[in-house]
Amino acid sequence: MQITHFVSDLILVLVSIYVFFKYLIKLELGETILWEAFVLSVGAAAFFGCIHYMGYEFGNMMSMFFQDIASITGAFCLMFVAIAKVENYRIPPIVSYIILTIGFLLFAMFDIFRIQIVAQIIPQIALIMVLVMAIVAFFKGKIKLGTWLVLGVLFLFAATMKAKLFPPNADYVIDLFH
Repeated sequence: MQITHFVSDLILVLVSIYVFFKYLIKLELGETILWEAFVLSVGAAAFFGCIHYMGYEFGNMMSMFFQDIASITGAFCLMFVAIAKVENYRIPPIVSYIILTIGFLLFAMFDIFRIQIVAQIIPQIALIMVLVMAIVAFFKGKIKLGTWLVLGVLFLFAATMKAKLFPPNADYVIDLFH
């Protein structure tokens, strides 16, 4: 078992659960759905990462599956929830379901039909849009929201570009990344 990787993934799982019960469950349903598309997929990826690092190989495949969902469906949903949050738009549940469905269709294009460009373009568009909304939030005097969105962009950027930011096959990269 790779104990440091297991511990860092376990911490990510616990943080995901904490964020859900402390913050996200209190939001309106429409907003919660979009946030959870990202948070739950990241938490699931980390959970299966724990299983992988305990020595069960199938955990790696499942972890990669949920990482792809987070970077496509989750990023797509984050883009819309960021816009809604900055613009004080209440997201009706039906709109959230439509956005989530489109996000899963984008994921299906990547996973089933092997359209690789989807996995490259969606996170990049989401990064740009969330950063733009952070800037808008700052101009509207929503400093706390803008700061959280900028931090989110930094983490999403690190997740999307980790292969270019960190040296390949370095054992500490997974722990540092988490």
